[in-house]
Amino acid sequence: MTRIRPVLFTCLVAVLIFAGCAGKSAEVFVPSDLNGSIRTGHLVQKADHFLVILDCSGSMAELYDGEKKFVLAREAVRNMIAGIPETEMNFEAGLRVFGLTMNPFVESTSSLVDMGPLDKAAYDKALDKVTFATGKSNLALAIAQSSDDLDRTTGEISLIIVTDGKETDGEAARALEVVKNTYRDRLCVYTIQVGHDPNGQKLLERLSRKGQCGYSENLDNVNSPKAMACFIARGLLKKGPDQDEDGTPDRIDLCPNTPAGASVDDTGCWQLTGLEFKTNKADIAKEYYPIMDKAICVLKKTPGINVLIGGHTDSRGPDKFNQELSQDRAQAVMDYMVKKGVAPERLSVQGFGAAKPIAPNDSQEGRAKNRRVTLTPIAVQDAESADRQ
Repeated sequence: MTRIRPVLFTCLVAVLIFAGCAGKSAEVFVPSDLNGSIRTGHLVQKADHFLVILDCSGSMAELYDGEKKFVLAREAVRNMIAGIPETEMNFEAGLRVFGLTMNPFVESTSSLVDMGPLDKAAYDKALDKVTFATGKSNLALAIAQSSDDLDRTTGEISLIIVTDGKETDGEAARALEVVKNTYRDRLCVYTIQVGHDPNGQKLLERLSRKGQCGYSENLDNVNSPKAMACFIARGLLKKGPDQDEDGTPDRIDLCPNTPAGASVDDTGCWQLTGLEFKTNKADIAKEYYPIMDKAICVLKKTPGINVLIGGHTDSRGPDKFNQELSQDRAQAVMDYMVKKGVAPERLSVQGFGAAKPIAPNDSQEGRAKNRRVTLTPIAVQDAESADRQ
């Protein structure tokens, strides 16, 4: 794994978990499981509260892709709720609709789920009430009322608007400005457009920009399990803490002080990734020199650390032989680094034999991974203290 610099979080962890974030949904929606990513610390909760505004106005009775738009919108929200992970999550959630009135000439908005601890079953039951779409498309009214829905919230808020973007009064952006001014940096706005009305798209993109920390998406791009998981990861979750920014979250990082530019394994420890040793051999083939050159470059850019070079073997062979072989592998790396200009006093070696496997030894692939060399950074002052003891 190559160290990753901080960037704008755009589904970073989702890239690791699922390949792609778009596509048509299957007949039976089975949500992608994000709970594993929560347990490893790759993802953590970002929003404390989220409120969905669902468009059930007259324009949502129109057909899109062979189905009424309100049905597609309703099921998208249902799929989102189903896909929200439950491990270590503590969301408060609400659902507001506009339209859904028997009088097509009336402006109407109502809360189907009042803000409170997320109850997936109750939320799902509330969505069952969305059986038709009629009434004026007054998105501004629903946005204005959302301010009251959120009045008792104290943490970060995700406002999620699902609509075709067709509004009757043109006041949605102004209404959102008022809400944004009330909740300021606590509020992010995410929009999902049903259909491809160009004016609707412009409106929803404008709304998400006013939120300053959300984004706008089309239903076509969130209607598969992987794509919806991506939307959830971006809208409700965030990348977990990674103090040394090596791409391995702190929760599972066994080596939390990896220097910048270092390649790490799945446990977050500096390793000469790609360097392989043949069975019972300690010599290093020329093809692996660039791997060591990269580590040398990191060392030269980080003069404040020394390095313990650790040699490892697979589990085959006697313990004494493996201990000596692992020591020889570590020494081979040190010799190369010294030859390339690294001061020998910055380097030390230790053979660990087969004592620290990173993969099962019951397969050829696993054994190959275990025949490796690791690099453990040691602060210069710590190394000097150890030498005096």
